[in-house]
Amino acid sequence: MLRPGQAIYSALKRSFDFKGRSRRSEFWWFNAFLILGVMALGMIELYIFPADPNTDVWGNSTLSGFKAWLNNWKYYGLSTAFTYLTLPAFTTVAIRRLHDIGRRGWPVIIMVFASEVSNFFVMTTNSDTLYNSKDLISAPTSISYWGFISPYFIAWAVIYLVFALYLILSALRDSHPGDNSYGRSPKYDSGPSVFD
Repeated sequence: MLRPGQAIYSALKRSFDFKGRSRRSEFWWFNAFLILGVMALGMIELYIFPADPNTDVWGNSTLSGFKAWLNNWKYYGLSTAFTYLTLPAFTTVAIRRLHDIGRRGWPVIIMVFASEVSNFFVMTTNSDTLYNSKDLISAPTSISYWGFISPYFIAWAVIYLVFALYLILSALRDSHPGDNSYGRSPKYDSGPSVFD
């Protein structure tokens, strides 16, 4: 089993390496690093940087399209940059993890693409159109709140969730013992490692 530092280093070092296999420990430690990194940077942005003035009373952006994208970088730049800079490493470690159990890596590509497309639909939605009024008494769970959700967003979000569930369940499986069509087993092989 790789230690956390080794797993993170290995995943980042092999950010553009789609070939080969990755162990469970590399995949899960790197995902823990991503989650904790986004949470830490999000807290820094929330408590140190000024609040985003372009939000409504429920915290939804009042901007849409390219302005919303620029605003996201302005007020949430640290966590956004961290997410996009580690996206290649996440994609490749997930693909290599599927290779380790003898499966193809294309579901990861579909999942990442579906995530970005569903984010696009959220970013291009103007929250002024979400509510019938600016009344503070109306709850965000009212029927009018859900009127902004397009069928395209729902379709891409469901695709993302299905493939994310597939990846999580597949990543829980043990390594395929011995060699497979994607290379030697990093768990059952005593050959040289990334750290040799």
